[in-house]
Formats: sequence, structure tokens, C-alpha cells
Amino acid sequence: MKSKLLVLLVIVFSYQSCCLRKGEEIDRITFTVQEKTKIPYTDSQLVDMITDDGFQFQLSTNTRSSFFSDQEHCEDFTSYESYNVDLSSELPNLEIALSLNRSYNYVDDVEFIDIGLTINRLFFYYDLETPLETVEINGTVYTEVYRYFSNQVDVAIAEVLFNEASGILRINYLNGDYVQID
Repeated sequence: MKSKLLVLLVIVFSYQSCCLRKGEEIDRITFTVQEKTKIPYTDSQLVDMITDDGFQFQLSTNTRSSFFSDQEHCEDFTSYESYNVDLSSELPNLEIALSLNRSYNYVDDVEFIDIGLTINRLFFYYDLETPLETVEINGTVYTEVYRYFSNQVDVAIAEVLFNEASGILRINYLNGDYVQID
């Protein structure tokens, strides 16, 4: 019994001493200025929006942040940049978070950049493979429009249309209401 306790203590002590040492940063992966333009909003920008019943309002950019995250393990690590833009409006109550992420497709062995979208703390997914060719809103034709959707059942928002040149184009609700760029 004492030998098992001694072995356990040696294992715990070895693990803790290893993890108390922080490895060195061996690489820092950042987004280029061109990559950051995939989220097309600027600091303190006001975006004119309109609801289906004609109510006009503005989304405002509240925060633009860039920070690095890394894996603090017993080994060397790589830091990855995170880039975020937050938009909000009081009426209607919208809190939108856009995040630029570096992802990796292990099947095709390809690294790509995707844009995460959260509205009122609900995450939306999209399919990079099949953008809509064209969407017309208020007489303007937008190309390469991505459809974001939620996989949760009780969600008021059916889909969000997003374009890398213009940002959020339209938010479609399940009840037929919508909010779109004005």
C-alpha cells in the first residue's frame, strides 16, 4: 500500500513540476491587413438598417479587438491571433459578434479563414462551400453571399445573409420578419 502511495506521489509531483514550466513561444500566427477586411466594419462605424415594417435604426461598432491565445502546456506553443468586431443596437435589441478564425481542414489538409457569427449570444453556422451567387436587397445586387443558420430548435432567427464586402445584409426571422441593410 505504501509503495502504491509513493508511486502515485512521484507521478503527481512529476506532472506538476512539468506543467509549472511554461514552454517557449515558437511561432506567432497573425492575420494580414487583407485578411482582416473579411470583416468589413471600421471602428465606430454606424450601419444603417431597416426592418420589414420600415423602422430605421443603426448598428454601431462597439469594439474591435485583436489578441493572441496559446496553449500553455509543458511544451513549446504557437500563439494564434483572434480578431473580433462587435455591433449592437438598442431597438431592436441586437448584440452581434463577428470573429475571424484560422481553421484547418484535416481531410483536405488545407488551412482556411472563417468568420464566426453570434447574435444575442447564439452561435450561427455557415457552409463555406456554397455561397449564394446573387442576392438583391433594396435594388443592390450582392454576390458571394453566405447563409448563416442555427442548429438549435427554439431560435427566432432562421438565417443571416453575410457578404465579406458589405457585412450583414439581412437577418431573416422564422415568423417572416426581417432586418436588412438600408
